[in-house]
Amino acid sequence: MATRKIALIGPESSGKTTLTLQLAHYFAAPFISEFARQYLVSGGEINSAKDLVWLAKKQSESENQILKNKNTSFLFCDTDLHNIVVWSQVVFHQIEPELIELEEKQNYDFYFLLRPDIPWVNDGLRQSPHLREKLFAIYRARLIEKNRPYVEIFGNQTARFETCVAHLKLN
Repeated sequence: MATRKIALIGPESSGKTTLTLQLAHYFAAPFISEFARQYLVSGGEINSAKDLVWLAKKQSESENQILKNKNTSFLFCDTDLHNIVVWSQVVFHQIEPELIELEEKQNYDFYFLLRPDIPWVNDGLRQSPHLREKLFAIYRARLIEKNRPYVEIFGNQTARFETCVAHLKLN
């Protein structure tokens, strides 16, 4: 059985982690957490665009490890390299060529692009409540530019979950 890789992307505090966990539980499928978040929570620092290349490699390695060891219908990914590329662009005003190369090698079957229409929650790591709409527009433009299949997810948590499940069951 071929595993369908599903990426949930969007600006900070748009519900990616919550929805990833809900979908993984519902479909009894594995999920990949956002490596950058784990790294920062454990005291790691990101000081340059070059640091983001390392984070991107770690994110990709986590996904590849799960795919090697699991026979499952889905793999749900709480973010992908789009988030890291956009972060590099917005925070460091540059994108390392190696990061673009890594992003181009990504192979996801589908994307759920989460709108920032839920309240922003300050968790100590998030920094940009005022940039959520701008970041959402950047994510959408990148998905369109790269011709990636996606659906925009919005509404309350129940509506978001039901939309994702319906889409995955139909496709």
